[in-house]
This record gives sequence, structure tokens and C-alpha cells, in this order.
Amino acid sequence: MNLRIRQIDDRHRDELFARRTEFLAEPPRADETTSTGRVIFHTVWVHYRDNERFAESVGPRIEHTFDQVMGRTWLVPAGEGDPISVPTPLLMGAVMAAFDTIANESMAAALPVEMVPPAGGPVFPEAA
Repeated sequence: MNLRIRQIDDRHRDELFARRTEFLAEPPRADETTSTGRVIFHTVWVHYRDNERFAESVGPRIEHTFDQVMGRTWLVPAGEGDPISVPTPLLMGAVMAAFDTIANESMAAALPVEMVPPAGGPVFPEAA
């Protein structure tokens, strides 16, 4: 059963989609080793008549803390094969690694060439 799909009658159905997903991580404090935060799904109902999309309406805002999802495992489609079982820490780690890579690429692209630190680290000009 998929509760995000509502079959109204033979001609009408509604499907719930996550139009936007937020992954809000709070950096750990000095005495902590892990981040806290929450995952928020901003949803929309898409209404179909005779398999044609004809309207949308605002869906529920679904929010969970990291603690609520941390022990769970998710079945993720893997092409034509069977889905892969992915634990939450691995999924969250992948999202954070993507952020690190994309943020570094974006920040480097936004800086003038002379301000991009060399491979050995930043070089600070001598004080006059």
C-alpha cells in the first residue's frame, strides 16, 4: 500500500510529491561530536483526471528530527536491479559529502584567480 497515492474513483487520483526537501544540520557544539537537525519535506498534491494532470494543491509539511530517522534504513532504487538497503548515516554522509564538494567548487569559481589558495594552503602577504 502506498499512502501517498489516493485513488478517489476510476477516473481521479491524487499523488503526494516532495517538491522541496530541506536537510537542516546544526553544527556540533564544542562538547558534542555529532550534528543535530531535522529533515523537512514540503509537499504538494498533484491531482489527476483520466491520467492527465489537471491541478495541484498544497500538501502537508512533514518534519522529522535526525534522532527520529537515524536508526532507519531506506530501500533505494538501483537501476534495473533490486533496491539497495541504505542506512540513514550513510545517506546523510553522502548528502554532506556532496555539499562539501559542491560548496568548494562553487566558492573556488566565485573567487578571483589570485585569491584561490594554492594546493599547499593559503599564502598570507607579509605585513608592511
